[in-house]
Amino acid sequence: MKRILNVLLISICSCLVACNTKAKIEKYNFKSSKNITSLNLSIPTGKINISGWDKDFVNINIESYIYSLVLSDKNLIKLESEEVNKDFNLNISVAESLINAQIISEIKVPFTLQDINIQTDNAACNISNTFGNISFNGKKSTFSGDLKNSTVKINLVSGTINATVDMTLSTDILMSNEAGETNINIIKTGDNSLISANSFSGDINLVLNSSMPYLLISKASTPHVLKLLTSSPKIFENNDYQLFINNTSRETPEMQIFLNNQSGKTKISNAFFVDIN
Repeated sequence: MKRILNVLLISICSCLVACNTKAKIEKYNFKSSKNITSLNLSIPTGKINISGWDKDFVNINIESYIYSLVLSDKNLIKLESEEVNKDFNLNISVAESLINAQIISEIKVPFTLQDINIQTDNAACNISNTFGNISFNGKKSTFSGDLKNSTVKINLVSGTINATVDMTLSTDILMSNEAGETNINIIKTGDNSLISANSFSGDINLVLNSSMPYLLISKASTPHVLKLLTSSPKIFENNDYQLFINNTSRETPEMQIFLNNQSGKTKISNAFFVDIN
């Protein structure tokens, strides 16, 4: 009898584990009015995919995956949306007691949208084909973007930034990543562009387009100037330099890049430099 009870208990536990591995899926859709100028999203975790389209409204599709035996746990995820003037606000909250949950957001925004503001803890965000301003604040988040935006501000604590810059207009891209890795790939930018990356203990990796002329000035304890050469690519590495880069020798540069790293490693690759001091 005891053996039979043990078998039954094992069978029940196995069934519970199997049931628990099957996610409960909830789907949501949010659609803004026409001619919204700003999207404000607050989400603690999950995946966020944002891309531009030629329609004049914001469309958001969200799927939540809840791995729980309790059906009512779906109520531990709350979604609230509102429109205030020309702002479309979406706030997603997840109760701390809900451990196994995943939220996937697919967001379409007008090409004409002026501002995208995202507040999160550890979401993974990918942005493409948007042209307004972006503000992204997170902790252990990942931000990936093919940036064609007027202004981009990214603030992370120990996340990862993967930014590709490929545009013909002027842009200002300001990145702060205290302890995480920041990867910047510059293909082209417009005149009077500014790119700034700051870190305390993380690594900064900058890849320059070797067809673009650069003048690099280091503000280290022993300042020196590095000038572009058309020779074999090399990697410039230093942990404590503040770097100023511009692609002309004029007093008003066409593009400036500032890299400030306290104790991490800074690497500049795919460019041609020589010390001219």
